Amino acid sequence: IVKALQDPNEKLRQRAAYTLSSYFSLKITDNNIISSLRLALNDSDKYVRINIINTLRYLIDKNPSLISSLESTLKDKDKDVRISATRTWVRIK
Repeated sequence: IVKALQDPNEKLRQRAAYTLSSYFSLKITDNNIISSLRLALNDSDKYVRINIINTLRYLIDKNPSLISSLESTLKDKDKDVRISATRTWVRIK
């Protein structure tokens, strides 16, 4: 799934990000996966970014370093991404 986050096909990246956001009990601590999630927050597709933000909500407790990544999305150029980031921020605080 994580490799698909870097695929040139935006629909595949969207699906991979959505799939990750669907695994609520996921406890990811692998640094390579965390790095891929951080990179996906800069994806050109807003739906990929939104789904990764939703995934972060469930991972921050085990990976507090992701808080700074989430904070950066609060200033995203897209309004929908900023709204998603704000909702996630409220839920983790």
